[in-house]
Amino acid sequence: MVLNIIPKPNNIKINKGNIFFSNYQILIEKRYQNAAILLNEELEHRIKIDANEAPVIIRFIIDKDIDDEGYKLIVDKNGIFIYGQNEKGLYYGTRTLSMLLNLKGKRKERLSCPCLEIDDKPKYGHRSFMLDESRHFFGVDEVKKIISMLSDLKINYFHWHLSDDQGFRINFKTFPKLKEIASKRNKTKIESMDNDSWDNNVYEGCYDYHQIKEIISFAKQRYVEIIPEIDIPGHTSAIVAAYPFLHCSNKQCEVRGDFGVFSDILCLGKQSSYDFIRSLLDELCILFKDSMYIHIGGDEVSHLNHEKCDDCKRMLEKLNLKSFDELQAYFSNMMAKHILDTTNKKVIMWHDGIQDNTDDRIILQYWDYRMDARRIDYINKGRTTIYSPCSQFYFNDPYAELSLYKTYITGIRLDGLDKSAIKNIIGMECCLWTEWVDSNISLEFQIMPRLLAFSETTWTKKTNQNFDELVDKIEHFDAFYSHYNLVRAPKKIYIPKDEEYAKEISRLYRKDKKYIELELANINKEER
Repeated sequence: MVLNIIPKPNNIKINKGNIFFSNYQILIEKRYQNAAILLNEELEHRIKIDANEAPVIIRFIIDKDIDDEGYKLIVDKNGIFIYGQNEKGLYYGTRTLSMLLNLKGKRKERLSCPCLEIDDKPKYGHRSFMLDESRHFFGVDEVKKIISMLSDLKINYFHWHLSDDQGFRINFKTFPKLKEIASKRNKTKIESMDNDSWDNNVYEGCYDYHQIKEIISFAKQRYVEIIPEIDIPGHTSAIVAAYPFLHCSNKQCEVRGDFGVFSDILCLGKQSSYDFIRSLLDELCILFKDSMYIHIGGDEVSHLNHEKCDDCKRMLEKLNLKSFDELQAYFSNMMAKHILDTTNKKVIMWHDGIQDNTDDRIILQYWDYRMDARRIDYINKGRTTIYSPCSQFYFNDPYAELSLYKTYITGIRLDGLDKSAIKNIIGMECCLWTEWVDSNISLEFQIMPRLLAFSETTWTKKTNQNFDELVDKIEHFDAFYSHYNLVRAPKKIYIPKDEEYAKEISRLYRKDKKYIELELANINKEER
């Protein structure tokens, strides 16, 4: 018997019989009651209560012998019992129970559940999804919808990419020009990078404090922690457009409407750059006071302007550094040190920003499909790492190039990684970069069902994974899709039928980068 639960629990024992009920009573200690609030709301909305029926008891029990985030779920004739070391473990037990009871579906007269015992805990402690809202902006409701899905799938971190060359998305009152100037662009590249097609309308979006706090509170209630990112020192054209004194030559530049790697970024030689970013990071840490991690980017830094800049050259000489990569590492170290020394937070950077002289406390996030021997050596030497290679976990890629199977089955692939160094990889992250993703329906189409595969590959032990079983569950995951009003892709899209088919579709995508529209065109209107 295959239970329609994603991610698949690691230990399941199915017993004889089922329980049926149309009334219930939840018993839980008051201090842990947040773990049961969402379950209670779901039950109230999805069951027609029969007050004349004896209620099924749903009891929550703290068990300190259970691992962090782990839970036990027992369903028998005596009721439903959820055990956890802490409130988070209890909550994850409710997410499994919710799928067993099909609570995302339509209102029912009675609910049913097989009698069983589940003993479950995650494969990785860090399970994360990243959304880029700089290239395109999606708003409060969509972000909350994504966080809710992450919560249901036991994905515990939401990495929020809030700044890049194409826009800055937080309204910091102490930096008003970030909203006035950096949150807007005059035009946007469309269709592909290979032509000169533009949308010449002003594009803008920015979150006010109360909106971000609303999202933070929503995520916290669902045990999803937010990792905010301000990408520095590269990918900062929008910041520099708002504050030109941060540019090497005080140049007035525009917020970028095209996509790529640009040289109009922060100067690494001016003290004003260091002071400005420290203050900006202070504001970020205050706003996201409950976040353990702060991401400071560090990827794809062009040194073209730095090499011409007298201030950068003087700083290089003053610090007795040999290259601008080392100067970049110095800058990143100063920003990270400021966070690490003034808060109890941890700092993450993309792997290509990590250099030989990078602070050992900075967490490396490995993103490239290429084998970077130097960074792999850093992992071997003990640097804490998050694994998110674009070839496996970048959901902006078309399905023909990154199929569901590839997301699910590949595992950690780093040539030269020592077996003993696997422990330095604390988990995985999937990402959606939104250069060509400009609507909510496109966003959701790109991540689903790959998000389902990711949730299982990061939670469920390899020995318990079964791809064919996962596909069957996805095909019957109707209640989940219906509840979130998601577009359902046909199997021929997310599982290419053969290599030649995938190559042909990939050829079409490369010819026209509007691949999302091509894929959506394959869905019947009735399924939209």
